Amino acid sequence: MVCIDREPKELHGLRGFIDRSLDLLTKAKIRHKLGTEIKDLRRSIKEVSERHDRYKVSHVAAKPAEVPVHNLRLSAMYKKAAELIGTEEKSNELIGRIMVGDEPSKKQLKKVSIVGFGGLGKTTLAKVVYDKLKEQFDCAAFVSVSLNPNLERIFVNMLCQLRHHKNVVTCDTEQLINEARDFLQDKRYLIVIDDIWKISVWKTIQYALVDNECGSVIISTTRNLDVANKIGGVYQLQPLSPADSRKLFNLRIFGTEDKCLSNKLAEVSTEILRKCGGVPLAIITIASTLASKEGMENIHQYWSKVCKTLGSGLEDSPDVEDMRRILSISYYDLPPHLKHCMLYLSSYPEDYEIRTEELIWKWMGEGFILKEQGRSFYDVGEDYISELINRSMIQPSSISRKSKKAVVCRVHDMILRSHHMHGK
Repeated sequence: MVCIDREPKELHGLRGFIDRSLDLLTKAKIRHKLGTEIKDLRRSIKEVSERHDRYKVSHVAAKPAEVPVHNLRLSAMYKKAAELIGTEEKSNELIGRIMVGDEPSKKQLKKVSIVGFGGLGKTTLAKVVYDKLKEQFDCAAFVSVSLNPNLERIFVNMLCQLRHHKNVVTCDTEQLINEARDFLQDKRYLIVIDDIWKISVWKTIQYALVDNECGSVIISTTRNLDVANKIGGVYQLQPLSPADSRKLFNLRIFGTEDKCLSNKLAEVSTEILRKCGGVPLAIITIASTLASKEGMENIHQYWSKVCKTLGSGLEDSPDVEDMRRILSISYYDLPPHLKHCMLYLSSYPEDYEIRTEELIWKWMGEGFILKEQGRSFYDVGEDYISELINRSMIQPSSISRKSKKAVVCRVHDMILRSHHMHGK
């Protein structure tokens, strides 16, 4: 009886020991696993921290999404056309596309979408064409959209101009669209929609623009090729040629296109123009800075200083700040993952031809490419390249005949220097 009474206690004690041992072993495994995960997490945190330091990602998050640009667009809109060499030729080309055709085609609604990266002179070109043509139409309007548009304000502005500044009662967007449609129903109109960023915004504005077989014309400007393709009538605006860049540079500083410079100044100015890359905004901005110092002693030394630090933040004039802000808007509009990709591109030297395949693999290695269901990281990376090209952030240098995708790309010098400033 004693034995029978004792045996269960001993068994219970043994089982308890085994259970406690298993529990300790399980906890040890959990602790080991947890310790390994903590190590991995610490390693990941360290890598992220290093990336933040390398690409200044914290500055990306700190930058506001909305950049005030209305005053900049107005200054571009009313810039003297003579200041933009080559505008006359381009405006005549656009007018030819708009006005040419037989009688039936002349009655059709014509659309032209001027596309290119910031600073190329899209707004100025559209304004020149608008001023040349508006008297030939029953009514006309030039409205700016910008990055974060107020659609009600845009429609009110449009109606005010179309009605020759008669008062418009502010109401909701749908009512304003209907009011615009009613007014335009039987009229031949010319409307410029400047600085469109998103297809969704264009779709809303389009509701107000009646296709009434009266020979009306819609001109738009955008930095996004996808938007331009959606609107139709794409006109790809190109940078100025070296010869036209020189004319614009001389005109802005000296008041004449043909200025004979000393050998030293000619050499420095050639390098300055190379860095401006044919972008009118950049040329006018830098030339304005140089013109303000005209007549000073050691002018060659000053020009050399500006040339060496072009885009580095040395000059703090309002014009230079305007240029930086305009070129920055495209960057601020990017989703976070593409901002990281663009900051990575700032590590390449100027005029560097970048193989897209190599670039995508590097982005993958840095963890910039987001996982998408059922797709490889590389395929998603190719989409990133296409989106940056469509946004005019990078330029394709070589395109595959077979896949029609960019094989080699580069970043425009002025945009590259703008991104260097974002990374500081």
